[in-house]
Amino acid sequence: ADTAIVNTCGIIQAAVEENVNAILDLELLKERGLIERIAVVGCLVNRYGEELKKELPSVDLWARAEE
Repeated sequence: ADTAIVNTCGIIQAAVEENVNAILDLELLKERGLIERIAVVGCLVNRYGEELKKELPSVDLWARAEE
């Protein structure tokens, strides 16, 4: 796959944790060359985007829910 897209929820804590774990799993796939890009979209980006951008620099695209 060229791009993996994670459609997120930033409201429910369990969903936040699940989303972050999914992104971490995708980072491994990207490191292995199995995907080229990671895109994270949705309200997780609205609530925690600035923090996550610092912690997850391998994500190529961050898009808020309204974008």
